[in-house]
Amino acid sequence: YGILSVQLLVTCAEIGAFTFINPLRAAMCMPPFSLGGATSNQAQLEAFRASHPQCFVGDTIVPNSTAWGLFYGGWITSFVVIIALSCCIENARMYPRNMILLGIFTVAEGLFLGVFCCFFDATAVLMAAGITAAVVIALTAFATFTTIDFTVSAAAATVGLV
Repeated sequence: YGILSVQLLVTCAEIGAFTFINPLRAAMCMPPFSLGGATSNQAQLEAFRASHPQCFVGDTIVPNSTAWGLFYGGWITSFVVIIALSCCIENARMYPRNMILLGIFTVAEGLFLGVFCCFFDATAVLMAAGITAAVVIALTAFATFTTIDFTVSAAAATVGLV
């Protein structure tokens, strides 16, 4: 649980950096952060358009090659690491190889999600983070304080989910 907590913190930090640090957003071709959304401050948007004309096609903001490279690079890296951990079970059981692969996965997934979240309004990203935190806390509390044992109903749950 501690490893998962560290992974969530690192991923949230990367998403926060891409969402709230304006120079990093500009490097991805997104206007500076404002709580009302990317286009809520028209003067700020026009200043961004004047200083970054390569980020616009007509009136549409388009991601640049850096954003696409980080997006697909993070996605492919995390996919390859998951395959390495799942298919080659010795990778998941040998310390410190397993921790190194989990670290690489966490950073790659954070880059992927950070670039992805950079193209959404900060309020939507904050709502998603809040909902995720609430679900994690609720499930942790349920698992910690309940006496209900769901291990015997794993087959029924699998059939129900399918």
